[in-house]
Amino acid sequence: MPLRMPVGRKSVFLLLCTGLAALPLLPAQPDTPPMRLTFGIDQRLSVARNEPLRVPAEGVRTLSNTALSFGFVSETPLDRLRIDGRTVFRLGRIDGSGTVSELQDPRLSFSYSREGADSGIDLSGSFRRSRVDFLRPLEDFIDEEGDLELPEDDDEIRGSGRRTDYSARARLVLGREAAPLGVTLEASVNGVDYSEAATNLNDRERRTLGANFRLRFSPVLSGRVDLSHSRYREDRAVDPIRRRTDRAQVGLVYALSPRTRVDTGLGWTRIDSNRPDEDRRGLNARFDIGSDLPTGSIGLGVNLDQTIDGTRSSLVARRAMELPDGSLSARLGVTRLPRSGDVGLIGGLAWDRALPTGRIRVRLDRSVIGDEERRFRTNFSTSYAHEISEVSSLSLRLDHSHTTGSDTRNEVRLSNVRASYSHRLTPDWSLNSGVGYRMRREEGVGRASSPSVFVGIGRQFEFPL
Repeated sequence: MPLRMPVGRKSVFLLLCTGLAALPLLPAQPDTPPMRLTFGIDQRLSVARNEPLRVPAEGVRTLSNTALSFGFVSETPLDRLRIDGRTVFRLGRIDGSGTVSELQDPRLSFSYSREGADSGIDLSGSFRRSRVDFLRPLEDFIDEEGDLELPEDDDEIRGSGRRTDYSARARLVLGREAAPLGVTLEASVNGVDYSEAATNLNDRERRTLGANFRLRFSPVLSGRVDLSHSRYREDRAVDPIRRRTDRAQVGLVYALSPRTRVDTGLGWTRIDSNRPDEDRRGLNARFDIGSDLPTGSIGLGVNLDQTIDGTRSSLVARRAMELPDGSLSARLGVTRLPRSGDVGLIGGLAWDRALPTGRIRVRLDRSVIGDEERRFRTNFSTSYAHEISEVSSLSLRLDHSHTTGSDTRNEVRLSNVRASYSHRLTPDWSLNSGVGYRMRREEGVGRASSPSVFVGIGRQFEFPL
């Protein structure tokens, strides 16, 4: 399915043309820009029971997965371009469904950034198409940094069919530091399309335009104006959703001291929907105070905004620390859901520690998700990497997600435990093996689990250009 970005294309093109023309470039470098082209192959044999996490349980899947990947990187003192792609050829047997033999899961992503003396431009985009019954809701949504980044509808992804995720983003910054007037323009589009899927899976798309204007009155006082416009659609068989949201806010940023600053803002939010009971008009506001400390930072923020349910308010305190062998940051606050009136905790924790022979990472995040029915979601992940020798390593990872229920949505818990071993056979080839256990528990549906084991061999080919 082609990547569809009707409004996003115009916005990205406009920002690109404006940005490249307006950037005051740094002096050109005489050296040839370093460029690298990479190709990868990974051949993996896996055996898993009830891989789609169905109730009642499905049989055993024995699959041979041949993953092919490529990448291109070009870096100069002025800009950086990166393109990555991947696809998988699956061959094997599924109990009760016969055999599978097809090319699946194509992925493509790119990013481009260019820096000027006081300006910059960033472009990025991604495309992925997957079979729903092969998606692993936790494992497949771990980003390059190792953090768990789940889509809002991951607790609904089940059944069969194909899912297409796409996104694009353009950002232009002018007058970042030195100029008395600074401008940031941004455009983005992201969405999900389903085909041959269950009726509870709906196509959705969000398009956003934003602008931020900064005016420096003095070395310690500056003003800002934030404007945003977004459109959201969800294609349902009955009662489709069309929504437009406009926000405007005027604020001041004042430096109380070289280390402490206050950021305040007051504005107006307007939400127009094809559902009259979702139209909203009201104030939005923010107050944030932050201070730099010798070992990190500390801050407190208060936010007030309008949603389709009513006014939502939140209060969050934060603390970040640099440790001798790592870092620790934490957020803790409360928020109130307008429709239900529930008051709940929100926040997060990020801890990294370097060990003599490895590293440990812990991530915890609790936030509010959803456009139609806001719910609390708690994500927890921890990983441990241990270097056994110069050629072998062991890694352990645990991920867990808990999404609370609502009037029409069930409570869902997802868990994933994985242990893997890697051994470098030669300078180019590596052997990877491991075991995993996944679990899904949904209110009113039941509990499903899936143990698995895999072994594979792979290598990367890199060609300097």
